[in-house]
Amino acid sequence: MREDDRSGSNAWPGSRRHYGENISLDSQLTWATPNSGDFDKAVYVTDGPIDLRCDNGMLKGWTNTGCVFSDTWPTLTYKRSEVEEIVGHISRTQARGNPGAVGDVPLTRMYDDADAEQNREDACSFLTGSPPAGANCDEYPFAHTYEGAYTGGGDYPSDFSVEWVNATQNSQAGGQHSNSVRDQRLLDKDAFFVFPDMNS
Repeated sequence: MREDDRSGSNAWPGSRRHYGENISLDSQLTWATPNSGDFDKAVYVTDGPIDLRCDNGMLKGWTNTGCVFSDTWPTLTYKRSEVEEIVGHISRTQARGNPGAVGDVPLTRMYDDADAEQNREDACSFLTGSPPAGANCDEYPFAHTYEGAYTGGGDYPSDFSVEWVNATQNSQAGGQHSNSVRDQRLLDKDAFFVFPDMNS
């Protein structure tokens, strides 16, 4: 979650010590994003009401300056009512002990496109035969994470999972993932959780 000016009552995923809780603010918080000419990497702003991490053009695919709350865990939520097959796949995989479940070992964002493609190829190679009509390959952990099939150095099926899923849902989930990465300004090696919400 990022904002330069935020007011009113707001909630975001719990802090590093309070997994899964919501924290509500009934106050107005105002701070200034550092000018882009003032820094060339990520900086931490600790003199305001809430600690922030600000970066100047470090978000992959974006050149803007932005800030995030540095004491919260970024969490990507998928709703069963929207992407049922993706939610089911992630839920089953996390239940087997794979990383990313809220409050457990997080996933780690990875920028390298070549390694991401290798993650995808290595995982999907375990699916045999032609995909069912309207389906394509879905891998978890995600290709753009250091826990992926290739970069994680794990074994199938204990360390990663792959399934045929509805291609439209897979595309929609990918878009939601991209939006979450942008909105929460996930930089390379940033940790995050994935919540497959089976009840929504």
